[in-house]
Amino acid sequence: MKAFISDIHANLEALKSVFKDIDSQHVDEIICLGDVVGYGPDPEPCTDLVMSRSDIALMGNHDYALLHGPLSFNPIAAEVIRITREKMAPARIKAAEYLSATESGQELPSSIQAARSHKEEQQAEQRWHFLETLPASLKDNNLSYVHASPLEPIHEYIFPDIYSQWWQPERIQLMFEKIDWLVFCGHTHYPCVITESMDCYYPQDSGNILQIEKDRKYIINDGSVGQPRDRDNRACYLLFDEQNAKLEWRRVGYNIESVKKKVDKMCGEDNWCGVRLRFGR
Repeated sequence: MKAFISDIHANLEALKSVFKDIDSQHVDEIICLGDVVGYGPDPEPCTDLVMSRSDIALMGNHDYALLHGPLSFNPIAAEVIRITREKMAPARIKAAEYLSATESGQELPSSIQAARSHKEEQQAEQRWHFLETLPASLKDNNLSYVHASPLEPIHEYIFPDIYSQWWQPERIQLMFEKIDWLVFCGHTHYPCVITESMDCYYPQDSGNILQIEKDRKYIINDGSVGQPRDRDNRACYLLFDEQNAKLEWRRVGYNIESVKKKVDKMCGEDNWCGVRLRFGR
């Protein structure tokens, strides 16, 4: 049994609740499909948990933005990445950036010189190395793992058919040509399954359990742990029983108000990042 998690977005309460639920299932392997950071208030402990608990982890677009800059992000998402980078970047990264932006030989500010203890700096280095070495995609026999899409594994959205105005059938067919049987992804925060014939199935259509066929191809979205957007505010993750070709989406409650308070402290009162958690949007 495989468990797929993604789009954690620094929501520690949701991630802990999901791992607790995973521990009650017969799971052999945990795969994280990216976006450990972004939007939420606890990027460091979430990264630590993913590092320690996941057997496989991939690069998400917010993880990429943390390392390389939030290009094309909305202002709130970009600001959270800036705050997250200030929290997580090792001193050597901050020092290099500071020196590149100032005159050579200028003394480093004390905030960079003595920001962390030696142990804390080691932890920062470990987290940074983990995130910067995440692969964009992986194949496991006839299974493919990406954050976004088989054609553009970090940034491209594959929206479900409630957003069919954005569908490009020719491009979706190209995606299916890239996979052998199943591709697992996240990114949209909408749990669903899309077939080669452009049918789209949602977990609620089948009681959160879906039997799939071994001679058809599927795009499978595992939903979001830390910021669901399908109007169900519970954390979402996916179980896959490969032997029996069965999918099961699991929904797990957590203390949303606790997370919202921390987000409000980080981004200001009643910002959308915190409020949306209540409504699953």
